[in-house]
Order: sequence, then structure tokens, then C-alpha cells
Amino acid sequence: MHRYQVSRNDPEPINWWPMILAAPIVFLPLGFERQGHVEVWEWIAAWAGVVTFLMLFGVALVSWQRRLPFLWVLVPLCFLGAVFAEIVFTASVFIIYAACLVPWAVDGQRRDVIRYTALIVGVLVALGKRTTDLELQNWYWIVCPVFCITSAAFFTWVVSTCLRVNRLAKLVER
Repeated sequence: MHRYQVSRNDPEPINWWPMILAAPIVFLPLGFERQGHVEVWEWIAAWAGVVTFLMLFGVALVSWQRRLPFLWVLVPLCFLGAVFAEIVFTASVFIIYAACLVPWAVDGQRRDVIRYTALIVGVLVALGKRTTDLELQNWYWIVCPVFCITSAAFFTWVVSTCLRVNRLAKLVER
């Protein structure tokens, strides 16, 4: 075999460029500016959350490209969002990312997207009930749910388009 040929049994190389979509996670610690004084352990916890998120996002990325299930990734993302919400309000970004990953995890199946996105919005509503700050309640009850639903709808279209293009490419290869 020529050194530039790839056998059909070898898996395709992973495209890591979509990791750039995870860049907004670095804004997690920016929520501390609203608090004033921040303890060292809070900074360490926030950056540990960022690293954990990046690992989970990487698992989702590899799983999608290898066509492996990764719906389970949504649970720790929502858990991170709920736990970190006690420390910093921008932790909702974990939950928003979970909503963005739903269509990818369920191959764009609309009913599943609706079901799991509704569960994620339920987490946001629960977080809003836990807080007494009216601004944060609006954040958890209006802003984040609207963004989650809009993102899930958009990515459902993206996933469906990607899968159609992939099927068409395989059909043309034959």
C-alpha cells in the first residue's frame, strides 16, 4: 500500500477544529466580577470546571465523528451548571452547551431534541427557583431558556443537513 493511501478499515482522523466552538467557556470566571471578593478556591474550582467541560466537549466531538453514543455527556454538563451556579451565575453556560449538544447526541431526531431540551430548560427553571435575586431569575427563566431552545432548533437543522450531506457523499462513493 502506498504511504499516502488510507485503508478503508482505518478510522477517519478526528477533526479537532470544532473545539473552537468551546472557546466561550473561558467566560465562566468573568461572572466573578459581579461578586466583588472571590476566594482562591473559587478560582481553582472555576478553572477545574472549565477543564472538565473541555474534556466532556472533546468526548462529544470524538463520539459524534466516530458515530458513538454520547447522550450521557449532557448529564455531567447540567450537573456542572447546577453546582457552579452556587458560585457564579455564568455557570449557566454549561447548561446552554448541553442544550447545544442535544441535537448532535440524538442525530437531529426532533422528538428527542424537544424532550431533552425541555429537561434542560427544567434544570434552568429549578435554578431560577433557588435564587432570590430577580435579575438572576430572569436570567434562568427567560434569557437562558430562550437561548437553549433557539440553539437546539438551529443545531437540529445543522445536524440534519450534515447527516444528509454525509449520506449523499456515501451514495456518490458507490
